[in-house]
Amino acid sequence: MGDSSFLYAEFTPTRTRKNRKTKDKPAVTLQTLFHHARMELASWSWMLEYQSILRTVFSDLTIDMSSLNVVCLGLGSPSTSVNARLQLGFLLRLCEDFGISHRKVSVYDPVFTQSDVLFLEELQFSVPCNSTGSQKTAPPTVLFMPHCDLHLYEHIFRQHWEKECLANMVLIANVLGQYLESNPSHKLSSDCPCLSRIVPLLDCKPFPTWNTNPTAFNNTAVQYVPAPQWENLPGEHDFWRLPPHRDT
Repeated sequence: MGDSSFLYAEFTPTRTRKNRKTKDKPAVTLQTLFHHARMELASWSWMLEYQSILRTVFSDLTIDMSSLNVVCLGLGSPSTSVNARLQLGFLLRLCEDFGISHRKVSVYDPVFTQSDVLFLEELQFSVPCNSTGSQKTAPPTVLFMPHCDLHLYEHIFRQHWEKECLANMVLIANVLGQYLESNPSHKLSSDCPCLSRIVPLLDCKPFPTWNTNPTAFNNTAVQYVPAPQWENLPGEHDFWRLPPHRDT
């Protein structure tokens, strides 16, 4: 007779290592990714230089900070792009440093995912359902347009083509003067008449360069028209009269 204390259990074969199920790592949230981007941004010493540049510009233009509006176009998708998260971190830092209400900030890019939109709305930014920057924004205005297309810059200037708007506008974007250098003058005058006229008036203050994530803000500058430029505007009537808009 066998030992009744010896119990038998149903045999279960062990799985080979390659067939074992592995636990999926939890997805990193956009909030976490953005936090890392902000921490990296805070470690860059050039942020102090940017503050000094903008304080000088706002002072030169005697801008009323309490009425300042901010429009951000061409940001990219924070969900998928490190550069977009760094640029968004810069935008948030801009609001913090100069006391700009998030409710006065509009952010749009057609590549935004639903997660991007929800996250931006959590930050209390305005996210239009559809926008190409065609809406005229009341001055004073900061336009933050990192690495946008030439014709989007032209479109923005055309929509704001009056002295009150342009004299109270600060552009943080690609160095626009390089477009004049890299395009034939006759072509630029025909295709982008606003840019060809406004760029020679701009004071351009480039961002400092750095080695970490150099593509996030490369070729970026603070640009504006100093007040004295408006006093001696050559051919003022012709300056403001634009040819009909041409689709490109």
